[in-house]
Amino acid sequence: MSTLRSQFQARIGDLEARAQRIDAHRRALIPADSEEAAQQLQGDEVIEALETTTAAEIAALRVAIARIDAGTYGRCEVCGDDIPERRLAALPLATRCVDHADE
Repeated sequence: MSTLRSQFQARIGDLEARAQRIDAHRRALIPADSEEAAQQLQGDEVIEALETTTAAEIAALRVAIARIDAGTYGRCEVCGDDIPERRLAALPLATRCVDHADE
């Protein structure tokens, strides 16, 4: 589990660096005229989607690390049964078994 925890922490570092680059990019874009401002708004939607996705993944990684620390990683948060290794291999941030995945 310590290897997995380290991988998750490294991924958080990568994502936080990405978030900083996105923020710096957003701050650097200052439209000079109305046409550029319209293009900027379209670009902002993409940037906002990237920010949202990045923040959600960081949050999920932090939950996974907390579950590792608590000894509950790999167990379904609904029924408490073990999450199959194949599922965790495909979705390392899974918190629910297949039976409860849609709840």
